[in-house]
Amino acid sequence: MQLTNVQVLNALQALGALGQQKLPIKLAWRVTTAVRTLEPFGKAVDEPLKEIRLKHALRDHLDNLVEALDEKGNPIPNTFQIPNDKIVIVNKEMDELLLQVVEVANVEFKLSDFPDTLELEPAVLNGLMPLLKDEPPTELKLV
Repeated sequence: MQLTNVQVLNALQALGALGQQKLPIKLAWRVTTAVRTLEPFGKAVDEPLKEIRLKHALRDHLDNLVEALDEKGNPIPNTFQIPNDKIVIVNKEMDELLLQVVEVANVEFKLSDFPDTLELEPAVLNGLMPLLKDEPPTELKLV
């Protein structure tokens, strides 16, 4: 199955949320298998994303990263500022990376794999959508 890097990251987030719920054993195994399959792809994207941001980040006179600030002017931990003139470049480089396609296996689900009673937030389902494989419609036969 082919997925973009952004689909991989979104699927990992959705599978993580799904993995916090009690699931039938077979579904729990499939979720775990999909997470283990996708994690290396997610990690392979995280580092280049960080490098893109670091390359363009604002630095002070001592070459230290300048922390991003919230609307009240307070520093936001673990973030840093990107100069306004670099935002378009950063977004372009990140988009190019996130839209790259990777080939993954053992991550497909059918809707019938999920119990009818499972309740998901729409955002979680949205992250899972690229992993859902269409099932042929059930044929009704006259007996």
